[in-house]
Amino acid sequence: MTPQEAKGLYAEVCDRGSGDWESVQRRVRIIRELEAVTGKEFRNTAEFHYIMDQYFAREAGLVLSVGQKIARRRRQAKLTQSQLAKRLGVSKVMVCHYEKDNREPSGVVLGWLNGENALSRES
Repeated sequence: MTPQEAKGLYAEVCDRGSGDWESVQRRVRIIRELEAVTGKEFRNTAEFHYIMDQYFAREAGLVLSVGQKIARRRRQAKLTQSQLAKRLGVSKVMVCHYEKDNREPSGVVLGWLNGENALSRES
């Protein structure tokens, strides 16, 4: 599926249109297709929009995703996922989720990413 096709399907899901059973079932099928395209499961509406926004930005080559920025900054700081997790007070699994854009990062993680706290002074 091309990014343009995905955009069309995304727009169709976002159009509330008819609430009849067939319409709802079609939107569910489209959402499953979009999960396959992005490689991520949507657990709620906010996550659906967040993941799709990240997907469209990556496909357009406009920006790095937040997860890509976290991974790049961690590598620049010469930290493993475990080391970063310990510094941020989260689990290694959460760092992995952040880097894969499966979870929206907490304020502490975003602060570290933006160099807004003492954690940014890695040696």
